[in-house]
Amino acid sequence: MRCITIFLFCIISVSLQLLHAQNRYYKTETHCHSSNSGDGFISPADLLQDYKSRGYKIVFMSDHDTMTDVEAMNFPGIFSINSEELSCGSHFNGFNMKATVPACGMSNQQKVDAILAQDALVCVNHPVAPRWRITAKEILALQGKISFVEIYNPTDLYEAADDQSLWDSLLTAGWHTWGISSGDVHQFLPLEDIWIGYSMIHVDTLTKDAVLDAMLGGDFYASTGVELKDYKVSGDTINVSCTNCFRIIFWGDNHTILKQANTSSLQYIRQPGDQYVRAELILDRFNKAWTQPVFFDLTTAINNHKNIPPEEIYPNPSGGQFKFYYYLEDKNAIDIALYDLQGKLVRKIFSGAEQSGRHDLLVDVEDLPNGTYFLKMQSEQFSISKPVSIFK
Repeated sequence: MRCITIFLFCIISVSLQLLHAQNRYYKTETHCHSSNSGDGFISPADLLQDYKSRGYKIVFMSDHDTMTDVEAMNFPGIFSINSEELSCGSHFNGFNMKATVPACGMSNQQKVDAILAQDALVCVNHPVAPRWRITAKEILALQGKISFVEIYNPTDLYEAADDQSLWDSLLTAGWHTWGISSGDVHQFLPLEDIWIGYSMIHVDTLTKDAVLDAMLGGDFYASTGVELKDYKVSGDTINVSCTNCFRIIFWGDNHTILKQANTSSLQYIRQPGDQYVRAELILDRFNKAWTQPVFFDLTTAINNHKNIPPEEIYPNPSGGQFKFYYYLEDKNAIDIALYDLQGKLVRKIFSGAEQSGRHDLLVDVEDLPNGTYFLKMQSEQFSISKPVSIFK
């Protein structure tokens, strides 16, 4: 089988309504430690119970150099996914681990390789904390998909400035790396939960595949207490509002402030040259929220971003149309089509011979009802299928 690398990007036309009342956004902890970590003070069961009492719905148990099998516990009221924090030097979380990786003695690249070898997702933890610091340059030198970076961790506040400039360095380099806020809890949460970070993940059903797909697609926001009320992206226009903030900042390339105002609702219209835009919503020093970046300059991202894995969709769900970018190593006769969940052909997109190299197709789905479909690309040598959600 010939090696094919497929890049799927969407022309941004998304309308994401926060549906807390319908229980579609779930409060999530991606970084916490039980007594299995050695420096943790709580049994796995007691830790899950504590999170449950505080309204969390999803917990990634990430003990130091130990994969605690919380999935086997099937703890009532909490959806748990096995994870591990690979420590000894810079720290990396592996989300959805299958077995323990003894990380001491490993280089950063070896840690990333070990996580990816288990088909798990990689997150760089507390990168600006002095004891475990890793620079943007060092992250950019890593091979393999780095899906997430912690943009907020209480450890960072204890030991270093609260700084998202490292995240912007990755984004400016063309990496599609999502920002995560975590608690890094080692003991029972403080009574007022101050400085505790978390993420709000959007899923229709609480299944492992749904949660991991939502995370990979950037369908979540990071927070320490601020709640998004509305978030819409339509063409070049971004609208964002919150229920409990007084200031909104739109950030762009090179950690540049694009627009800011003391308000609970703000709009930004893309300007020529904007590669991406993200929003930060602020109540006070300790209570903030961060949206995931919206990417505009697709050509720059594709040419510079070695970090996108095959068969990725950005963003997901799509709006009325999306652009399908793909790369062929050799000349090939291909068929590209859209199918519904029952396998019925919905639309033929392309059929014919293609030269090697990069290609792109604009796919119009404005007339299709909202829902999940499968984009299939086939030839005599390969067949690839990826889900595409349409949400107008």
